[in-house]
Amino acid sequence: RKQAYRAVFAGACGHTYGHHSVWQFWDLSRPPINFPMPTWPEAILRPGAAQMIHLKNLLLSRPYLTRVPDQAMLPEVTPTPPPGDPAADRHNPQRAAHPRATRCSEGTYALVYFPHAEQCLKVDLRLIQGKVTAWWYDPRSGQSHPAGEYPNEVVAFTSPIAGPDWVLVLDSAEQNFGRPGQVKP
Repeated sequence: RKQAYRAVFAGACGHTYGHHSVWQFWDLSRPPINFPMPTWPEAILRPGAAQMIHLKNLLLSRPYLTRVPDQAMLPEVTPTPPPGDPAADRHNPQRAAHPRATRCSEGTYALVYFPHAEQCLKVDLRLIQGKVTAWWYDPRSGQSHPAGEYPNEVVAFTSPIAGPDWVLVLDSAEQNFGRPGQVKP
């Protein structure tokens, strides 16, 4: 899930969920490649596969084609180091905690991915028009929870204790988008 949200919030058009057992269609009648577990019919039912619909629904519940990546919304987050830099090591705890932001180029909404529970980030709400309505979106369940209204300023947000990850949805209050993840037919 972490890779999916980071990629899409960084500008990817979408994300394909993969599972080691699925790509090789491994079952007990075939020789395994690189220790697949479980069998592919079981793997397609893993939680990650079912959770990709929540990313899709979140993105489609807001204007999709005006979405742009924007790490400037996170004024205290350092950029991801380039490959080869020791800080880019995938085992580096700072890299594991790296958040990602995306927003509407017209200033009607923004999304911030928090990879950890109880993670505190300052978010620049001045890039969103008018008063801001905030929501916490659970990427595991697709449920959203109101998180208050805020003025256009830099505000510190702490992701909920249950986790591990969350998406902060920030809407221009005048847009009346409705609950995040609720796709209109």
